[in-house]
Amino acid sequence: MQSVRCNHNESEIKFEQFCVAQGIPFERIDTGPFTTPDYDIYVHGQKVVVEVKEFETNEDDKKVLHEMETKSHVSSGIHRVGDRIRYKIDNAKHQLENRAKGYFPSLLVLYDTRPYPIRGISPYEIIVAMYGWETIDLHASEKAGEPIKFGPHRFGKGKKFREGVHTYISGLAVLSERGTNPLRLDIYVNDFVDKPLPFENLVQMENVSLFVRPPSQTNKFRNWARLVADRNRRQGTATTKRIHKNA
Repeated sequence: MQSVRCNHNESEIKFEQFCVAQGIPFERIDTGPFTTPDYDIYVHGQKVVVEVKEFETNEDDKKVLHEMETKSHVSSGIHRVGDRIRYKIDNAKHQLENRAKGYFPSLLVLYDTRPYPIRGISPYEIIVAMYGWETIDLHASEKAGEPIKFGPHRFGKGKKFREGVHTYISGLAVLSERGTNPLRLDIYVNDFVDKPLPFENLVQMENVSLFVRPPSQTNKFRNWARLVADRNRRQGTATTKRIHKNA
């Protein structure tokens, strides 16, 4: 049985604890002359390359916490939704590309070490970081008295995933825990991935959830849908089906 090493940072310790609890074999990747990700894990024999990143309390967070303690309002915080996720993608992309591109699925796992009440990574932050800011265009006529026209509700600028860009990253995942509840992993799938994750096996695991964008031929803004196991299939293997889940 694998054990958790104590000489890692908090996010890596938590990730190893999660793998041990789920019975997922993992190997720590030795560092070399090139940048490397953190782990190879094996989901029913399928290798998945994993990089683990954590959010730590920064100066902006400290200001927010101070204002919460001393004032009736908070004026500080993240200026653009999803930016901290985008930064982590940029920070991890070369590590994942060097080991996974063209060969294996890969996953960027995020863990938030900050204290409550500012702790937490929302599904909305993930979706706008991956596919662009939620955008509605407003068209004002030059003629006085004519109403403003609204354009389509769509994904705008700020996307990190699209055709031909970061397709070697199979998805982002949020590792989290609440009180005495066990660690859980929420995986958000990249639409444009080259090497997909082993969905059939992941959806059957306890404390693991997978989310995708419902299919669309347009760039229309749409929230995550959760993949669930169809346990009526023969021989106990699961298929997946989509159910809508507002983020």
